[in-house]
Amino acid sequence: LGPNHLADFSSRGPTEDGRNKPDLCAPGKHILSAGAQPNRPGSCDPSSIPNLGEGGSEGVKWMAGTSMATPITAGHAAIVRQYF
Repeated sequence: LGPNHLADFSSRGPTEDGRNKPDLCAPGKHILSAGAQPNRPGSCDPSSIPNLGEGGSEGVKWMAGTSMATPITAGHAAIVRQYF
């Protein structure tokens, strides 16, 4: 699946009692994440960004999972809360 699809490891509905799932969706695949190396200046520079699907370097890499979706969701929730 591509970046415009729900991750295959994401929960889906309906549940056994008929509720629709997921309650909330956020990008959790194909996220470019920083993994800066303190002793390697420039490890997160744009020149070190890998192409999609190539894994990545020690400074930046493509990742997936709830550890990538949670900060995105929290940031959006904070913006909504600030607005209202």
